[in-house]
Amino acid sequence: MEVDDRKNYLMLGLSISLLSHVSRSFLYLLALFGVIIVFNVTLKWLNKKKILLLGEGDVSAFNWLFLGFGLINPAVLVSFVVVWGVLTAVYAMGKAWVFKVKGPIPYFGVLLICFILVNWFFQIY
Repeated sequence: MEVDDRKNYLMLGLSISLLSHVSRSFLYLLALFGVIIVFNVTLKWLNKKKILLLGEGDVSAFNWLFLGFGLINPAVLVSFVVVWGVLTAVYAMGKAWVFKVKGPIPYFGVLLICFILVNWFFQIY
């Protein structure tokens, strides 16, 4: 299954247009995009090796959450990555050892829970 790239280009355009509302240096933005590319390649490699089975849409959603939190505040981004890492480890262990599922199962709930917890903790909404 392929993700429609038109939505990704729309999100990229919206993200770039929102940069006028934040005061981040160009070097910070380049580093943020570089880290996103590294995460994207790593997640796709983990999918290819069947270590962590994520859908293409889950990887895309993670990238946009990573970019959004990175633009808001680096502390929010680090908190999101920590919560995401812990919940992904719990998800992977529960999938493999508790439920003994070999194929892919829905992952978007993990991203949603991470998003809600980080927004609640930092009172973004």
